[in-house]
Amino acid sequence: MLGQERDAVFISDRSIVAFEFTTRGDKEKVRKDAEKLRDLLRHLSGQAEHRLKSTQGLVVTMREPSADQRDAVAKVAAAAAMQLQIISYVTLQKSLIDSEAYIALRLQAPFGSASFGTPPQLTGYARGRARADQPNYVEPRFVDVADGRSVGAVRLDELVDALAAGGRLTVSADYGSGKSEALRQAFARLRSRFFKRPDAERIPVHLNLRDFYGLRTPREVLRRHAEEIGFQNEDSLVAAWRSGNCTLLLDGFDELIPARWVGGARDLKQVRWSALEPVRRLIQETPDVSGIVAAGRAQYFNDADELLKSLGLQGGRHFALLDFNTDQASELLGRDAADLPEWLPPRPLLLRFLADNGLLSAAGEPNTERNSAWHAILDLVAEREAQRVGSLTPTTIRTLIARVATTTKASADPNGAVSVTDMRGVFREVCGYEADEEGLQLLLRLPGLASAEGGEAESRRFIDLDLADASYGLDLSGFLMAPYGAHPLAGPVAWTSASGDLSAGVAAVELADRGFGGGSLLGALSKRLDHALFDAVLLDTVRTVDYMGLDSGTELTPFFSELLIRSLDLSGDAKVLATATFSDCVIESVSVDSLTYDVFPKFQNCIIGRVDGWVDMPEILAGNFAGTEIGHFVARLTTTDALVDLDLAVEDRVALLILKKVYLQPGSGRMIAALYRGMPLTDRGAVSPVTAQLVAAGLLGRVTGRGRDLVVPIKAHRKAVTEMLSDPQLFTLSGAVAMVTGQ
Repeated sequence: MLGQERDAVFISDRSIVAFEFTTRGDKEKVRKDAEKLRDLLRHLSGQAEHRLKSTQGLVVTMREPSADQRDAVAKVAAAAAMQLQIISYVTLQKSLIDSEAYIALRLQAPFGSASFGTPPQLTGYARGRARADQPNYVEPRFVDVADGRSVGAVRLDELVDALAAGGRLTVSADYGSGKSEALRQAFARLRSRFFKRPDAERIPVHLNLRDFYGLRTPREVLRRHAEEIGFQNEDSLVAAWRSGNCTLLLDGFDELIPARWVGGARDLKQVRWSALEPVRRLIQETPDVSGIVAAGRAQYFNDADELLKSLGLQGGRHFALLDFNTDQASELLGRDAADLPEWLPPRPLLLRFLADNGLLSAAGEPNTERNSAWHAILDLVAEREAQRVGSLTPTTIRTLIARVATTTKASADPNGAVSVTDMRGVFREVCGYEADEEGLQLLLRLPGLASAEGGEAESRRFIDLDLADASYGLDLSGFLMAPYGAHPLAGPVAWTSASGDLSAGVAAVELADRGFGGGSLLGALSKRLDHALFDAVLLDTVRTVDYMGLDSGTELTPFFSELLIRSLDLSGDAKVLATATFSDCVIESVSVDSLTYDVFPKFQNCIIGRVDGWVDMPEILAGNFAGTEIGHFVARLTTTDALVDLDLAVEDRVALLILKKVYLQPGSGRMIAALYRGMPLTDRGAVSPVTAQLVAAGLLGRVTGRGRDLVVPIKAHRKAVTEMLSDPQLFTLSGAVAMVTGQ
């Protein structure tokens, strides 16, 4: 134009604005740029179609203009009687958007599920505060996933560097892994970079995608976001984004509510594609220089390929957020790793929840029983999901998760996969109506599930096995409370694999909360026996009864046939289980420890991988293992028989036996009543005072409540106790106490 190159000219119906940009800091360069703008604006305003338009010329410098530069431009403007100004790049940027105001308002608003508030009684938990610089934030670990393979560990700062350089990223993980908190931290770090170098960095813009249901265009999305945080100049945010001046952090690609689904698996993929249209358009229309990261739960999609295509991020980098390891858990909780329970779930949300609600003890105090902790975790998970699905209560969501866990057991898939169609059936069964838009969203992002690779299209399976067992325990408790009602567990079941102890333990906690005792469950046990249902549910029922304890004996003798059993613990409180008969069962391991075998299960034509606690088969019990094949025996450090025969003082021998039961036998603790089992009659009077001494010294923890009275191991002392048990002849109670107390 006029034979000269121009940096930028914008002509609208009312105005003409021209720009000249320079990186030089001398006065002469800006004077020449001002003269170029003068000549251009005179030329344009002299044309008939522009005569009534206002004109403005801007010389833009890399850094704040010097006094000499300002004076040079002012002289050209005064001589020409024109509006010519000199400003810095940062000032120009602020004229597009008040970045400081936006960031300040954004920090006061929620950051996805990182702002999830637990119920008011749960003090100490983060409730949506804007602190992105939490002093106890533990750096997460990411894995760069390429072609389905983990190809390298990555730190959060490396993700921030990639974003600042214009990278396109996705981050996926399961519930409670810290995705939203990681994005909040990334926002804080990008904010710091921007304020340090506003001329070189972009404004971080964090969007909660669940806020954009029903929107279609990027402009609508950004205007809604501005409205949500109270940023008044909505158009300036759109302008900054269009100009490539923003880095986008998109949280919760799984939280956009899809349209109602009435078809098959192929239609469901289209439903998700449609739900993500506003996000996809936002990403596609973002200038290439701007970085983007989108985070959410991977199981929302059928596979990683669909995830990337639906977001419009093909060719971008895909990261998986890893669960915490022991060192990270220790750092988060401010506790020595040796003092953490062995069953601790590896996710920051759950770790913080357990600690803030007294479900993890202080150093040297007892670790709360795993069953109670997982029962509380299920309440947390349901409450958290209910924050996103306004039409369903936490109780309903908890029941849904529990029933899906039961449905996976009935699946014909060897990996326990369940189709989304079957999950819709569960929704209808629990809620009484077909899954609507919110219900479908909940099913697609249900906690603990992942897309089932190689299985039926649109199928899911539990990857968090503890969550699956605990959830099934809740459904089991529903059946046990009303065994003659309409419940999937009331009749025959298709699966032969018995659940672990956690299922029965969580069921026992739920039943105790509802006022049920062990004796009240005998009706359910009797019903299954009367109907010849010698199945896995019967074993789960028996285990639950034994967990809760019976005030008196029972004449019921359970019978189990053709079951697959991971482990069978006969060393503690198995009163009802001790009367059972197992026929044609495959059992990986059996734990035993008893001096009196007058009541002991019978095994007929079974296969047992190993027996833990015996050197060999006791002659008196040979008839209890008719036709049964045992792989091998594994003796613990010492057998109860050997300890009883030691020439020790009564209180020393009793203490040794109690520590062995609590520390070496499977399970998370021992009921007080079980400590007497296998103890010689002459020594039983010492059990109560010796137990009290061990608890007072900190060698054992005492857990009471929910109708239970337990002693549990202290993880920090496990190594020392094991060493003492390895040389029992030298053991003394006073020496053990001195080891802990230093006295």
